[in-house]
Amino acid sequence: MVRTLTLALVAGIAFASPAAAQRVTVSSGVDYSTGTYGTDTETSVLVVPFGVRASEGRWSFGASVPYIMIDGSNSVVGGAGGPIVGEDDMTTSRRSGLGDLSLRASYDLLDINGVELSLGGRVKLPTGDAEQNLSTGKTDFSFGGEVAYTVGNVTPFVEFGHRWLGDPDDRELENGYYGTIGATVMLPADLIGIVSYDYSQASVNTIEDSHTLFGGLVARVHPRLSMTGYGTVGLSEGAPDYGVGLLLSLRAKN
Repeated sequence: MVRTLTLALVAGIAFASPAAAQRVTVSSGVDYSTGTYGTDTETSVLVVPFGVRASEGRWSFGASVPYIMIDGSNSVVGGAGGPIVGEDDMTTSRRSGLGDLSLRASYDLLDINGVELSLGGRVKLPTGDAEQNLSTGKTDFSFGGEVAYTVGNVTPFVEFGHRWLGDPDDRELENGYYGTIGATVMLPADLIGIVSYDYSQASVNTIEDSHTLFGGLVARVHPRLSMTGYGTVGLSEGAPDYGVGLLLSLRAKN
């Protein structure tokens, strides 16, 4: 699924301007991934995210809700930042509908000589249908930080955090860590390249942690509109085999 913090960072670079201290950006797109996700069943997940992000000064706030289609193992459920995999369930189904509402907030602690440091948290509210396995039916929390350092046209970044998962009535989930290390590169013709390695600790101890490679390209097709195409490759049994996606971000007029 879409690495929201990474893409938000890149959208901020794409829209950066001296007058952009206050911004509102809306985004949507499509994200498709397929694999076993650590289960014994091939499962495909299609996500159409709808999001809004507002920033003023050092603060940024965001809200998003996805439309989700899952075809495969009932162990794979919708979750903020990507599917959550519970205890192995041999049953399968095809289900679709709105997923959980995610609310985010972050604060830029430092922005000096190309070094940026921010801290942020997210709460996932169980607005999706738990009976259809589009949601765990519980509230989740996450908190983490990101540091980036711009050197010329290259911006390496590192993100690290922890998430706390609410336990559904029929299964017990493990809290865990997540992290990303990567870089963005300013390219000719208003293009931005992104590469990263992403890690997410498994939500149950019967499957492997998720390790993936991410690559994307951002094009600013209008002063207020950017388009991001990306792909992912799984490096472990706990990750999808591959994923592809497209994200459109539109900044409102100041």
